[in-house]
Amino acid sequence: MISEEKVALMTKAAIMEKNEREAFIVGKYFKKDYIVYHMLVVGACVLAALLMISAAVAVAFIENDPLHAQRFDWIGGAYLAAMGITIVLLVYIIITMVIYVRRYNNSMFIVKEYSTLLKKLDAYYDHNAPAKDAEEWVRYDEKQKKVRKIARRVRDND
Repeated sequence: MISEEKVALMTKAAIMEKNEREAFIVGKYFKKDYIVYHMLVVGACVLAALLMISAAVAVAFIENDPLHAQRFDWIGGAYLAAMGITIVLLVYIIITMVIYVRRYNNSMFIVKEYSTLLKKLDAYYDHNAPAKDAEEWVRYDEKQKKVRKIARRVRDND
């Protein structure tokens, strides 16, 4: 006999497997590793972009007024540019950390929900039992319901 509840659990699990692939990929990482990896990637990309922008501004400044460029305090300008780059980089890294902490937590919630579904589904199977016909499955299901009922009573009394 096919249990409607078991079919519903299997369907829900299959839908989660199909729709939440990214959550399962994220679930393979430790939280710190996942977040630090993405912070490093975003930090490297932002740093590269800021350095390219700084270089473009410096080249435009030199080409615009070469005489003024000779009298310009390049060390002071580089210091200001480095401070600006550092501040922007820190802001982007903090934003990245917040975003990826949320993504990781949401993914782990989905993975835990999926794990709970699998545990409920596993409760329907007796791995050591030999193959049964329909009548035996009905008796087995009734027996399992009684066992769960007794377990609930014991748990509630404790």
